[in-house]
Amino acid sequence: MNIQSILAAMFSLKGESQSAPPVRRLSAREAHDRLSAGEITLIDVRTPQEWRETGTAPGAHRITLQDKDFLK
Repeated sequence: MNIQSILAAMFSLKGESQSAPPVRRLSAREAHDRLSAGEITLIDVRTPQEWRETGTAPGAHRITLQDKDFLK
């Protein structure tokens, strides 16, 4: 998987209100810039094996969807 696709796909905007913000696509550059500025949170939901194979973006929160405690 392309790292730019991962960066663009795995982020969430920090909520300013109770309602969800509209979904907006970001370029890899804009996602990087906004992550660096603390405007977005990057969540990497790949497996530990995938993290070892390709690394993780700096500042990303690693969450494994297959973890038995994921929904807790």
